[in-house]
Amino acid sequence: MSLKITILGSGDSVGTPKWDCHCETCKTARKRGIPFSRTRFGILIEVLDTNKNILIDTGPDLRSQLIRSNIDRIDAIFFTHGHYDHQSGFGDFYRTRIPTVEIFGTEETLNYILSSGGIMKSIRYKNREILPFHPIEYGGVQFTAFPVLHATSPTRPVGYVIEKPENDKKLVITGDTGLNIPNKSLELITNPKNPDILIVDCFIDNNDDTIKRFKKFIFDFNLFRNNHMIFPDILEFVERVKPNETYLIHLSHLCAPHDQLESNLKKFENVKAAYDGLTIYL
Repeated sequence: MSLKITILGSGDSVGTPKWDCHCETCKTARKRGIPFSRTRFGILIEVLDTNKNILIDTGPDLRSQLIRSNIDRIDAIFFTHGHYDHQSGFGDFYRTRIPTVEIFGTEETLNYILSSGGIMKSIRYKNREILPFHPIEYGGVQFTAFPVLHATSPTRPVGYVIEKPENDKKLVITGDTGLNIPNKSLELITNPKNPDILIVDCFIDNNDDTIKRFKKFIFDFNLFRNNHMIFPDILEFVERVKPNETYLIHLSHLCAPHDQLESNLKKFENVKAAYDGLTIYL
């Protein structure tokens, strides 16, 4: 065991509760808080043997997430893409005590994030560009980006294969994606071994009524499928990559409240709903 993985934010771009919504999931979230409430996407990886704290993305709730998890130092950030709910929290590094934070991402994603000017110019950072399928080592951990399917992203999106070679463990984080990612990405995810842990984008749960309601709500369902997965896609994806454990993230308020969601997932072996504050050891 050398990695501690904390789900900082398990929600989608609007979070749960959605501020202007009073559906059953949002009402329950307001009343009961975590794990029923879901802040915007964020994952913390603590490398225990090298004492490095690494973020996957910086959503708009980052400040409160780090305070909640008692984290006062971040060493590096790996960005998946340029959408607001995955990068806007980078501004929270303004006037921190951290001398320099290292940031990693594709050239266009870093350019997009850093071009916003203003407060970004006052943050102390060192940026390092990455290329898909080219491993990079940081803090004793190997990160390899792979392209995914997220058609509305302003920059070409990636997920990450994260490995500690000496203990033969593999963590895969898809970021935002639809089902049909490139075959080369699938090969990276599954070779030379399948993931020990898969943290995967799942916008909608496995409740049939939820899926029917969602299809009425979305104007262009085919466009949506080029950006995110719903639960039937998850089952197909899990069958392809065969992880030991799967955690669903980027859950929308259209999903069932957390206790019902957990109950609905019991019949699916090793598939669990992520929630804010969940810790996983690898």
